Amino acid sequence: MPKYAYLCTSCAKKDYCVKCGKWCGSTKHLARLCSRCSGSFDRCVKCGKMLTNSNRVPAVLCNNCGFGSKQNYCVKCGKSAP
Repeated sequence: MPKYAYLCTSCAKKDYCVKCGKWCGSTKHLARLCSRCSGSFDRCVKCGKMLTNSNRVPAVLCNNCGFGSKQNYCVKCGKSAP
């Protein structure tokens, strides 16, 4: 099961790509973490702040950054994230 990346509420910009910063609109993909980077699953992928359920926002990729199989790669290191 894939581990998805999260942002804290301070770093999250609604509907903006975590990778390139462009607006996602209605075509967005959840950002993933590989098994090596998923150790930081409970931390913000941008600033590293500890996350709780109240300040956790899913990190998303725009259509360009998540198109096709691009969405299956780790948002932090770029390795395969099955």
